[in-house]
Amino acid sequence: MKVRLSESLIRIRVNLDDVSQWQQSGQVDLSIPWIHHHCKIELSFTEAEHWQIPDVGTHIWCIQVPKPVFLQWVNTQQESIEYRNGTLRISIEKDYPCEHRLGEETRNFTRPHETH
Repeated sequence: MKVRLSESLIRIRVNLDDVSQWQQSGQVDLSIPWIHHHCKIELSFTEAEHWQIPDVGTHIWCIQVPKPVFLQWVNTQQESIEYRNGTLRISIEKDYPCEHRLGEETRNFTRPHETH
């Protein structure tokens, strides 16, 4: 999992291993060491119809995606799913290989315009 942050965007890229873990265990996370503690970003499923962002603590960001939204995204050519709350946007995206590494074995998704 890769994460980029700005004042109005949390951009998360997941590869095939991340998606597999998310499907099998119901969650995937990234723990980032930070001075005296770790910050954790956790993706999981919710049974609710809409995305849930529960307040679980200052060092954990929990993002819960409705499972039907996740399944439609992962099983189609759709590149990302998004949640917006005011000025904050959360984007979860499929991670594709860099153009110069297309021939190498990868854990990334195949770009939609490629055929193999």
